[in-house]
Amino acid sequence: MARDDSEFSAWVTARWPDLVRALVFLGHPPPDAERIALEALARVLPAWERLRREDDVDVALYREAFDERRRWPTGEAVRGEDADVLPGLTEQAERRAEVEAALAAMPPADRAALVLRDLAELADEQVAAVLGERPRVDGPSTEDVRFAAGAVPVASVHADDVRDRLRARRRRAWRRGVGTVAALGLVLAAVVWWTGRPEGMGEVRPATNPLPVPWYADGVLHLAEVEVDLDGVRRLVVVPDGVVLSDEDGDVVMVDEAGVQQQIGDTVPDSPLVAEAETGWVGWADPGTGTPELVVHDTTRAREIGRRSLAVPGAGNGQPVGDDRPIAIDDGRVYFDADDTVFAWEPLKTNAAFGIAGTLVDAASGSRLVGHAEGLLVKSSAFSVGTLVPAVEGSLTRDGRYAFARDEFAEMVVYDVMTGQPIERMYSPSDVAVSWGYVDDGSFLFAVLHKLQDKTYQDTLQMPSEGEYRIYHCDPLRADPCEKIAEVDGDLPEPPIIAR
Repeated sequence: MARDDSEFSAWVTARWPDLVRALVFLGHPPPDAERIALEALARVLPAWERLRREDDVDVALYREAFDERRRWPTGEAVRGEDADVLPGLTEQAERRAEVEAALAAMPPADRAALVLRDLAELADEQVAAVLGERPRVDGPSTEDVRFAAGAVPVASVHADDVRDRLRARRRRAWRRGVGTVAALGLVLAAVVWWTGRPEGMGEVRPATNPLPVPWYADGVLHLAEVEVDLDGVRRLVVVPDGVVLSDEDGDVVMVDEAGVQQQIGDTVPDSPLVAEAETGWVGWADPGTGTPELVVHDTTRAREIGRRSLAVPGAGNGQPVGDDRPIAIDDGRVYFDADDTVFAWEPLKTNAAFGIAGTLVDAASGSRLVGHAEGLLVKSSAFSVGTLVPAVEGSLTRDGRYAFARDEFAEMVVYDVMTGQPIERMYSPSDVAVSWGYVDDGSFLFAVLHKLQDKTYQDTLQMPSEGEYRIYHCDPLRADPCEKIAEVDGDLPEPPIIAR
């Protein structure tokens, strides 16, 4: 069933008035205060579930608000439409004027601490966590501050407003025009985020991606118009507004097309990361502190859809057990392996999962790859007989048209799912494919370790490397199917990763 959003909605409703009024008492005009507050809530939303379980979500909210308010001018708040005081609020309005005057005369750190303590009602430890210090507070009384705050009118806001704001901020940098204007907007957005980025997040720079899809190599994530410095990326999948990755520390991170990064979960390094690009759903194994869980997150709505046990209760000691892992997401179903059995789960309908026959390897747009004693079955639907191909592992393109499979010699072969027939190899027989990608126009991307072209070597596996990875863009319909579009140093500890 769908995850209950009532707790997030209630939290937004409860925090919104005090957050806006706190920003007004810090010197922002009410319209600006509301914009800053909504932006802060949108920044917190992707990590809401994790923060609520493991951290202090109120501290995170006010940290984001203080980070965002640096971009906005302050001064004596301009009251504008709230200048006409409602009947019965005359005394509050007068007290508000007195409190704002007293606050304006305070040192900025003391003013911020007083507002956080008396209006936001944060404890001293929380105030210190937001500000990074414990300023001495000496100013208007708590009673005066809270009474005066009632004279600040606040428009209502709902959780859906926060989600809309998050979607808008993810898109605004690259959908605000074309050509130079769009590029400039993207660069400015990246620079603004970089100056106030969370600790540990990578630097963002403007750059043009030579590939038609995101990819990662040598500590750099390449997106359409920016590149991001990131260490230890292990898995990389495409979602509607950017990519989701997992790294060597087990962090699961959403990176939008402007390079803005947000941790959305935790997993085990090298554990599978599965996604359905059309819906923006992403799934992973969360080790937790006890029984590992399967987590499904909707990146388009910035919320967790659901989680369920991924192992036999009591087993695992905080790690996914054996081969227990997510397999694929397709048409509202999440497929996973637990206790050597493949299960299907429909998180929007139920928390129960049901076992399915066979050893599912991948699923996409109705197509299936199924394990077989003699290879893999390539099936155009769950009910088709399929074609048996000699492979030990494989995966499907997101539209289910093609299967990429490796045989026992680690050779990559591409199969047409409808016919079950292999597509003629498009790059040199001596090159070894290390990663692949697919473009919606039906073309392919291959990252290969380029081998020395020397006919004296009878076994291509024994050919020495020329010291580089090459990335080819290949179209089987062209007379010369492959075009080299990038090169990467072959001495890197990890090969390039093309987002799927």
